[in-house]
Amino acid sequence: MKKLSVLMVLLFGAASLSAGSGLSGSDFSLSASVKYSSEYVFRGRRAGFKVLASRVEAGCPVFDECNLYVGADFALPIQKSAAFLFGDYHASPYVGISYDITDVFALDFGYIHRFYTDYPTRVYNNETNGGIPSFMKRDMSEAYVGISANMMLSPALYLFYNFDQRGIVIEGSIGHSYDLSPHSVEGLSFDLGLKVGYNRTEKVFGHEMHTLGSPHYVYFNANADIVYSVSENAKAKVGVACAANSAKRDSWVRGSEPNKFIWFNATVDCSF
Repeated sequence: MKKLSVLMVLLFGAASLSAGSGLSGSDFSLSASVKYSSEYVFRGRRAGFKVLASRVEAGCPVFDECNLYVGADFALPIQKSAAFLFGDYHASPYVGISYDITDVFALDFGYIHRFYTDYPTRVYNNETNGGIPSFMKRDMSEAYVGISANMMLSPALYLFYNFDQRGIVIEGSIGHSYDLSPHSVEGLSFDLGLKVGYNRTEKVFGHEMHTLGSPHYVYFNANADIVYSVSENAKAKVGVACAANSAKRDSWVRGSEPNKFIWFNATVDCSF
């Protein structure tokens, strides 16, 4: 509850700051997306099966070269899963500030609070299942900082810290978009992306990680999408993605799940 209060204060302060700066309506941006995935993979781990996910984000400049953004991610599983990362539904509001250090490099930092509903504590609340307590947290929070570059392959590097799990994630990404318009339909492109990360968690389910094993793992996530720009403010894309992690079988990270995944995505994006 305290963390939620902190988030609300941050949002209120950001709104007050924006209002006091005399920004016009044209200075604000708004974007939204809806995405269907045949697998729900989060940082190299299976978090569920078929899922419908969405994102809403608003942003505005607050100082020279500095932009404030607030938003939220939502996920609604279409197919139920025994995976313990998420429950039936979750929402992740976030707030952040991006700062253009130069024309090439930008700094980004912010805060995320993840809410989960119907967290499957029933699977882990008895001694026969390893004695994991029934008071597993239904929400958690993260702070992050990252740097990105406006150059070929759009490289970026982010550091996340999870306050509840005392976990650290280091994630790097690159991506590129190939314009197919000269060779096919106007507004068509082929997008490629790659993420590589390292995840280390000190505490989970109220237990120290040395009691559950496999406190860290490496993962990657790659995607290939065909993107069609319907207009200047709307686009649709379909594609495939794959991911893998180095977690050992029967660890808390992997359990009896596989550590390699391939899935299908379909997304609609719009901005105003």
